[in-house]
Amino acid sequence: MEDRIKIDGTWYVKEHSEDLIIPVVSYDGRTYETNLYRFEVSRVHNDEGKPFEDAIDIEFTDKTVTPFKISHADNPSWLIGVINDNKEGLEEAGDIFNKEGLQQFKYVIHDLIKIGWLKN
Repeated sequence: MEDRIKIDGTWYVKEHSEDLIIPVVSYDGRTYETNLYRFEVSRVHNDEGKPFEDAIDIEFTDKTVTPFKISHADNPSWLIGVINDNKEGLEEAGDIFNKEGLQQFKYVIHDLIKIGWLKN
C-alpha cells in the first residue's frame, strides 16, 4: 500500500493512526439523582493528574418536564451564592428549579463543599 498520493500535482502523505494525537482530559465524577432532578458533577484534572481547584461543572437534568431539560453550572461563585442565599443566585436558581429541586441543588453544593470539591 502506498504511503502517499499525488492529486493535481501535489503529493500528500497518508496519516498513520499512531501519529494521531488526541488530547485526553481526566476527571472525577459524582451523580446525585432523585425522582425530580439528576445532578451530574465533574471535576477536571490538570496534566499532573491533580484536580483544578474549583473547576466544577454541574449538569442538571430537570425530570419534571417532558422532554427533560438539561442545564449546566460551572461558576463556583454562583454556586456558593446560592447556598448563601445571595439574591441574584437564588433568583436565577429559582428559574431553573422548583422549590424541592432548589433544596436538592443546595444539598449537592453542600456535599461538594463537604468533600472538598468546592470552597465556601
